[in-house]
Amino acid sequence: MKFLVVKLVLLCAVCLGASPLFASEVVDDDLSSEDALRSDGVGRFHRSVYVRIGKAGNVEDERSARAQLRMALRYCTGNGVEKNFAEAVRCFRNAAEQGNAVAQCFLGACYRNGIGIDKDAVQAMEWTRRSAEQGYARAQFDVGVCYHRGEGVSRDYAEAAKWVRMSAEQGYAEGQYGLGVCYYDGTGVTRDVAEAVKWIRMAAEQGYAKAQFSLGSCYYNGRGVVRDFDEAFKWFRKAAEQGLSKAQYNVGACYYRGRGVERDVVEAQKWIRRSEGQRIAD
Repeated sequence: MKFLVVKLVLLCAVCLGASPLFASEVVDDDLSSEDALRSDGVGRFHRSVYVRIGKAGNVEDERSARAQLRMALRYCTGNGVEKNFAEAVRCFRNAAEQGNAVAQCFLGACYRNGIGIDKDAVQAMEWTRRSAEQGYARAQFDVGVCYHRGEGVSRDYAEAAKWVRMSAEQGYAEGQYGLGVCYYDGTGVTRDVAEAVKWIRMAAEQGYAKAQFSLGSCYYNGRGVVRDFDEAFKWFRKAAEQGLSKAQYNVGACYYRGRGVERDVVEAQKWIRRSEGQRIAD
């Protein structure tokens, strides 16, 4: 809401011919586990498919789990076959029933998002847990999300934090960010802002844009670290260059106020306009 209000002020200023940045201030990050621990839904599922399709491998036996996984990914993307999510689910299931952890995770995602099959939170949790118990980091994070949101299982914040930690300790950036936010707002763990910053930094250093934005906010406001506008600007810019609109806005605000960077109103306008364009595209 704060972000929207500032944007409306900005828009009015442009219409009135005044400096479009006369009231600009950085957008704060509320660091909420409700936002950090959630499934991105269908979009996240599709992004994961494209990441995995080159990793499934080729095998001679078309009935093998890896071959079934690869075929499922092809049905999801329409790579060499007509796109067919129901067939993708069939192949994911064939591989999952043979114990393939990646396929189990994808089958859980299909049930969770209603892709190629009716939504079923209980089945989603069942297949995701099977994958997580084999040590697959993405699935461990998703199990944590299910416990946090009470999807297919009773809500349990401590259990959520436990599974998210498992993924984080394997280096899964989304899990590291999620665990950091849990520490920040004391969800399922004792609140510890310094520990929060530690895990958020790990995710940020892997290039996770949300974590980069959050780390910038921590430096800007002196949360868990000594206040440092130079560091804040650095991390806002990293997230902004990945297209995160609120980070782009903050880069513009930093340029306008000369915080962490030499004051440059033209550069400020460029980044704030880029932020507006990104929000329209979103």
